[in-house]
Amino acid sequence: MTQHPIDAGRYRYGVEKLYNLVRHLASGQGDARSRLAGAYSELVVLSEENVPPEAWELIAAARTRLEANGVTVEQNVRRMKNSTAGRLLSGLWKAYEIVLQANGANTSAV
Repeated sequence: MTQHPIDAGRYRYGVEKLYNLVRHLASGQGDARSRLAGAYSELVVLSEENVPPEAWELIAAARTRLEANGVTVEQNVRRMKNSTAGRLLSGLWKAYEIVLQANGANTSAV
């Protein structure tokens, strides 16, 4: 992962939202698709300013897939394979790790 020493503390909001997201992914009910849909509310509030570019690529990919085809998130997750949802969840976990490191790995920022 790329180091972002000058950004320590800058991504506090991103850390908070992604922490809530991965907490839901880990403890939420249902399969990967259900947990992904349930975590969307934390995902949608993030913007490029809240996270490093490497994390934003992963977040944007998940959002694009969840918001595709002009239908609801729930409709999109119902149509996707559980393995696809699992890959998106893995990417979001990686985004969280990137943001946490860029924020100075300060878990008290959550």
